[in-house]
Amino acid sequence: MEHNTNAKLEEQIQASHTQLQAALARLQQQVRQVETINRIAQVMNQVVALDEVLQTIVDLLPETLQVSRCLILQSNSHSAPVVRHVSHAGIEPGSLMDRYCVLYQRHVAELAQGQPVVISRLEDTNITSEIPIEAGQCQVHSVVLVPIVSKQSYWGGILLHQWEQERTWTDEAIAFLQSVANHCGIAIYQAELALAAPTEQIEQQQQLHQQTTTILESITDARDVTDFKQTHKALQESQQLLQAILDTAPISIYVKDLSGRYMLLNHYCEVVSGLSQEQVLGKTDYDIWAQELAETFRISDQATLYAGTPVELEEVFPGPDGLHTFISLKFPLYDAAGTPYATCGISTEITDRKQMETALRESEERFCQLVEHVDAVFWVFSFDEQKTLYVSPAYEKIWGRSPQPLYDKSQNWMDAIHPEDHAQVFTLYQRLIHGEPVEYVYRIVKPDNSVRLICDRAFPVYDSQGRLYRATGIAEDITEREQTEAALRASEQKYRNLVETSQGVIWSVNTEGRITFVNQAVRQIYGYEPQEMIGRFFSEFVTPEQAQKDREMLERILAGESVFQYEAECVRKDGTLFWVSCNIIRLHDDAGNIIGTMGTSVDISQRKRAEEKIKASLQEKEVLLKEVHHRVRNNLQIISSLLDLQSQYIQEPLVLEVFRASQNRVKSIALIHQTLYKSENLARVKFADYIYTLTGYLLQTYPINSNNITWQIKVDEIYLNLDTVIPCGLIINELVSNALKYAFPDNEIGTIWIEFNSVEVIDSNEKYNQFNLVVGNDGVKLKEPPSFPNSTSLGFKLVDALVYQINGEIELDQSRGTEFRIRFPDPNSLQEEGVIGNG
Repeated sequence: MEHNTNAKLEEQIQASHTQLQAALARLQQQVRQVETINRIAQVMNQVVALDEVLQTIVDLLPETLQVSRCLILQSNSHSAPVVRHVSHAGIEPGSLMDRYCVLYQRHVAELAQGQPVVISRLEDTNITSEIPIEAGQCQVHSVVLVPIVSKQSYWGGILLHQWEQERTWTDEAIAFLQSVANHCGIAIYQAELALAAPTEQIEQQQQLHQQTTTILESITDARDVTDFKQTHKALQESQQLLQAILDTAPISIYVKDLSGRYMLLNHYCEVVSGLSQEQVLGKTDYDIWAQELAETFRISDQATLYAGTPVELEEVFPGPDGLHTFISLKFPLYDAAGTPYATCGISTEITDRKQMETALRESEERFCQLVEHVDAVFWVFSFDEQKTLYVSPAYEKIWGRSPQPLYDKSQNWMDAIHPEDHAQVFTLYQRLIHGEPVEYVYRIVKPDNSVRLICDRAFPVYDSQGRLYRATGIAEDITEREQTEAALRASEQKYRNLVETSQGVIWSVNTEGRITFVNQAVRQIYGYEPQEMIGRFFSEFVTPEQAQKDREMLERILAGESVFQYEAECVRKDGTLFWVSCNIIRLHDDAGNIIGTMGTSVDISQRKRAEEKIKASLQEKEVLLKEVHHRVRNNLQIISSLLDLQSQYIQEPLVLEVFRASQNRVKSIALIHQTLYKSENLARVKFADYIYTLTGYLLQTYPINSNNITWQIKVDEIYLNLDTVIPCGLIINELVSNALKYAFPDNEIGTIWIEFNSVEVIDSNEKYNQFNLVVGNDGVKLKEPPSFPNSTSLGFKLVDALVYQINGEIELDQSRGTEFRIRFPDPNSLQEEGVIGNG
């Protein structure tokens, strides 16, 4: 229907456009004629020479009237006429010029009487045979002769001829030529006056000629101008009518000339393209669109001209609101001679239709992809035909059967259904055929005798008259889902039993602090029934002091912190207090939002009471142990004082030195007990603090200038028990005392360094910590270095015995003074690794 409408519109446009083209051609011809008359009059006013005026006339006429040749012949009463002027177009043999004169001479009588001679077909004249033969050599087919009269006397004539084709000389063309001949007569008269009269008379004659020319133009062209205005008006009305018709059409209509320039377009083209007629007319597609799109339009236009018949094609071009798709009918336009001069296009927009087609196609593709990839069977059944119309490919996978038997006979569907489910399926089918959507679960038996559980949902389908004529549905294999759900139900029941039988309270609280769940254990621990606690704030079941702590704890948990072993003091229903230990985590919904907390609470009241007893017992033991350390220190101090008193009665220096060394040893042990007494840890001593105290005491004991000794103490933060710290303290006492007595005679300046650190050692695939003790000085080297373990010195024998006591090794390095290096294992790490026993 759309194609027929376009074809009729094409015929109407073709006819209307042909008429419009004819009227336009006539109007253009009249315009050229008026311009030629004006040009001739202008030359006559500016030029006096007759030959120049006449030559201008013969040069203008071929283009104005679209003829091949123009001549002006002057009559001669004594001989043949003379060819005065010939237009520049073309070259003709001289013999043909002579024949023109013969032709002119034959009609001179008619011309002398002022009558034009018109020959549309030269071959049809009864002139002597040589005329048409020689004319035929230059393809001359038609001729017209118009007389020139000057001062009411016959002077000559204007001759025009047409080559290659016949021509019908219209009345308008003859009238125009007569007007030109009149101007020639005036020009001849003006030239004669110029030869016979003085200059002043010539000027007067020129004025007279100008006035005469004006009068002649107004008289001669009156009819031409009237016809021109009437034709122009008719042309304008025709154009307006055609444009009005085209502008009301809801389709795009346009005309392009052979070079691709737009000659016409309707309003719908402006709307779709967003371009006005002023922006389009006279331009090609290359001036308007992108190169690639313009090339496409140009090729289709040329294909239409080449075919010579209407061509229908689909085109796409951009508008201001996006791409538009059209079905275009293009056809050539022909002039009166049957020559194509333009292409016309009628384009019907199908953008919406294409979009709907695309959407439908994409929808079908998505449906097909869904049907082919979803593990469910889509089916369509016709009640009218009682046959299966469609079964998706998943049927073969789920049922394990080919769907072809269903197309052959729809009742074959029942063959796969478990016999025990036939009655149920038939009952539900009866509901379906009465227009009720149904969902039913049934079992099928596959060819391998395995049983699958199917969930089938069916829906009635009605036609446009509301008549039930089809059913469609989707069947899914829910065997695994049903098994999973059964396992989930069993799991839920199992965990519910665990929750309900748990001796600890399991609870949940929302973000406001209200209890949302508690298990049965609250009866025994809190004394409440579960329903008595649900919905109430948790702070109602703790002491006021504990409630504030719990609110702060809830804020921390909701902010992201996890809490374990959180202890809270709670209140039972009877008002008694008890303690619980809680482990708490956050609860989230499916979107990941925090919705509250969940936790467990265990009654730890008995443990708290036991802890209180243990703490009290520990406090008593700490007091007792401090008292022991205090008494040991005091006893050692008494011994040191006794040694000091006894030394006052000794005159022998060697004996006195022995007493002083013994006193220092006792003091070093006393310092350990003093440190333990003041420390919070009664079993371990921070060794760095002890070394600083001991070296300070030793420096005061010996008569040496303390300003001359530089101490370099590098000790890691290590804590030692009594079994280790006493031997180490005595070792440092002996080595530092020896340095202070012998390394710096006469108060020489020097340095004493002490280093103590711990490193990890792997020995025989066993890993343990090792302590490194270094005591050295840069004073006078030992004259007789000790040979451990065979040293004769009492101090070095004591050092060797103490090193052995802590399972260590000792070596002496005198490369930079005197430096003792002692290595011994950490007894705690050895016990942890099982390297040594507790003894």
